[in-house]
Amino acid sequence: MHLLQMNTVVFCQIFFMIVFIQAGTTVDAQTAICKFYNLDADCRYRIDGISLSYIVARINECNDPIDVTFHVTNGKPPVDWSHTFSKSKEIVQVPGFYENVQLEVKQQLIQDDLVVEADFHVEGLAKADFIQDKIKMRGNEDSCLVVIAIGVMSGLLTISLALLIVVLIIRRQRRIKQQSLPDLISNAEPMSSTDPSQLGASDGQVGADSINLTSGTVRFTDVQKIESSSDAITS
Repeated sequence: MHLLQMNTVVFCQIFFMIVFIQAGTTVDAQTAICKFYNLDADCRYRIDGISLSYIVARINECNDPIDVTFHVTNGKPPVDWSHTFSKSKEIVQVPGFYENVQLEVKQQLIQDDLVVEADFHVEGLAKADFIQDKIKMRGNEDSCLVVIAIGVMSGLLTISLALLIVVLIIRRQRRIKQQSLPDLISNAEPMSSTDPSQLGASDGQVGADSINLTSGTVRFTDVQKIESSSDAITS
């Protein structure tokens, strides 16, 4: 019975030690190493030793030279940063963290293998290898040609759509002008036609009216003279 109790105590101690070690490894996380799967790496890592960051790396095999793009996001402090490494060795500042953080990336193509080393340099923390991996390049030129063809086709499609929209706008404007032209013609005042015979007739009529009016005026004057003479005789 006593032996059983001792074994139970030892087992519990070993169990808690294992849990403590695992928990310490998870909290520390500075010894973690991120690995590539095919051309992508997707890891969570405590860059500053406190907050858990999300790091995504992707190898761009179709680019010449081959490059690697890193994207780092963090909740607190808020970090959203990305950079494409195309040189054999490059160190870049990662802004947003409370501490001074730099990412150093080394890459070397050896035959069909790409050797990638990525290390975060954090002020006040010891250096730890984040990525140290050798990735087999697929060397599939057909897939790269497909990617290039898709990009070219997308560009041509965008240009074609833009030209089509411009042509439709021009045709619509021309149609509107053609539809508004008959309305302008119908709303315009018609020009009066002149007939020489009518002009002569109207002139003659005006002259006759003037003569009649003149003669009428003369007769009325004569009547006034006669009436004034008769009045004088009567008086």
